[in-house]
Amino acid sequence: MQRFYNFIFVIENEYHSEDEILSLLNYDDKWHAKLLSEKCINRNYLGQLSFSFVGIITVEDLLICILPKYFELDSLGFDDLIDATSKIIKVLKKASYIDRVTPDYDNFSFSSQNYFSELVLADNLIKDYLDNGIYIKEKVLLSVSQEGEVDWNKTINTFDPIFSKGYPIYTETLGYSTYIDDNFIISEVHKWLVKLYINKYGKLLTYNFTFSEDTIQDLTSLGAISYIKDVIYKELSQVYTDRQINILKILIAGLNKSYDSTIKGFSIYGTSYFHIIWELACSNVLNNKIGDFNQLIPKPVWNNLNEESKDKSSLKPDIISVIPSLEMLFIIDAKYYAIKYENNPGFNVINNPGIADVGKQFLYEMAFSNLPYRKYNVFVFPSAQTTFIEVFGFVTFSLFLESKIWLVYISPDHLFSSYLNNEIFDLSSLGLTIDKKLNDN
Repeated sequence: MQRFYNFIFVIENEYHSEDEILSLLNYDDKWHAKLLSEKCINRNYLGQLSFSFVGIITVEDLLICILPKYFELDSLGFDDLIDATSKIIKVLKKASYIDRVTPDYDNFSFSSQNYFSELVLADNLIKDYLDNGIYIKEKVLLSVSQEGEVDWNKTINTFDPIFSKGYPIYTETLGYSTYIDDNFIISEVHKWLVKLYINKYGKLLTYNFTFSEDTIQDLTSLGAISYIKDVIYKELSQVYTDRQINILKILIAGLNKSYDSTIKGFSIYGTSYFHIIWELACSNVLNNKIGDFNQLIPKPVWNNLNEESKDKSSLKPDIISVIPSLEMLFIIDAKYYAIKYENNPGFNVINNPGIADVGKQFLYEMAFSNLPYRKYNVFVFPSAQTTFIEVFGFVTFSLFLESKIWLVYISPDHLFSSYLNNEIFDLSSLGLTIDKKLNDN
């Protein structure tokens, strides 16, 4: 656990004493109980606590950043930790559009305000501000003017013309002009909330600019919060564009996050299912073509004694990737495990996949045995390393002679960069590395 300013960085599933958790919450039992009730932290049989998901927890002005289990905090400084957390947020955001294991960034519904993430509100609000500026109220004024659009009906009915050569000339006209209401309450609320969110979340959301708008210090100087919300609700009933509706909803949700006693000061963004994010990123970057091979995997057939039978669904590999030009076929299982070798006192392996996972991988290889490819059976694991991919061992099983499951580390940093940029990793280098190791043996 590391603390810099109002940021606290911890590792998913890493255990801490209850006193450590209470101390970072300033010994506020309310927040301790909230974290437990929201299942943000788990307690083991020793009474130790761990954060059970990856993401951001906001507790008043404190930002608790929970990083995936493969990170090593001691080797990272503040800027590195901010960059790492920012990338995880971007990965969660992208994944949320495909697999609903993280909150949807774009849908705002008053029926679920308690579950809004303040970080999501901040990202949407700041992005809109950069694209469109502060929400303004334009008013239309009818006045005596030589500028703007002339209302000829009102002009004719109001003023007497001067006739020249039989033609009427109006020395004064009534016209419409628009102006911005500088005292519009919603504009002030918008500026106040944008500034708050930039100061609080700007670093994590990689918004690197200074907010230069004049902003009130105390929002209640505009009136009671209930009155301010009524003004926004009234405006919401009178506007029609998607942008206006979306911003007004964000402002209401933001006010609730800041002032509603039932949800004030607490917000979550993240997932307890980061293994799904890992599998999704591996599937994309390693060019998964499982859909082309599903029909080759046999299904178990259930029979009664009357010669009736029914086949049922079969096993499904995580990833099948093919390089036809090199006749390579990769059967890959993406494992979000912190696997390690130990030599204390003798050789051992910990956090490894179980026998069921091992058996399935060998069965998949048998299912594809007739295909005209060299088969590469692989477990991939996350590891904080500089190279994209590294072979570090293999699994054998005497029931499956002459077959191996290769153990491969993948750099999550490289993987997630490729995932965010929609890039495909060329697995031919992995195939050639495995070929070389086989030849060396």
